[in-house]
Amino acid sequence: MPGGRPPINLDNYQLKMATLFHEGLTFEQITEHLHKQYNLNVNLRTIKRRFRNWRIVQRLPIKVKEQVSLKDEDILCTLKNEGFQIRKDTLI
Repeated sequence: MPGGRPPINLDNYQLKMATLFHEGLTFEQITEHLHKQYNLNVNLRTIKRRFRNWRIVQRLPIKVKEQVSLKDEDILCTLKNEGFQIRKDTLI
């Protein structure tokens, strides 16, 4: 029998946690919220892992200086050069 604490099922809180995250709360603040509102003691690493598993990411707003016409390949190359991890099928 494996040691350690039993896993906490956070699926019922996924929508609330994602909403708080997209409103700008940090993982630490979400952890505190879960404890205060639902009496859940969740490790910060668990919160981060669940967000990765749920594929919930913070999207940063990008300001467009001017509108230009570029091919998808050019946009993809520029974004990759700036450090973004993106694939052609994720461009809109």
